[in-house]
Amino acid sequence: MKSKSSRAKAEILLKARQDRVKILIDSLRPEADTPASIRSNVILEPLGEGVLIRISSEDSVGLRAAMNSYLRWAQGIIEILNNLEM
Repeated sequence: MKSKSSRAKAEILLKARQDRVKILIDSLRPEADTPASIRSNVILEPLGEGVLIRISSEDSVGLRAAMNSYLRWAQGIIEILNNLEM
């Protein structure tokens, strides 16, 4: 059995314009609220300069998977927003 001290945690600050912060959070929230796996937990918080993504996981493998997923989703959202502005 793993101890609580073996949990892995990360905080990622995605810098974004103020008008995009709500869009990013609203777009990522469904996945954070109903994750595909119970291995990790994600909290999304708006900050003045962007979105703070707090991830905690049972281990470093789960943490890496969650980080990759959220960063990829955020990248996709930002690319869509950039294309809409063209």
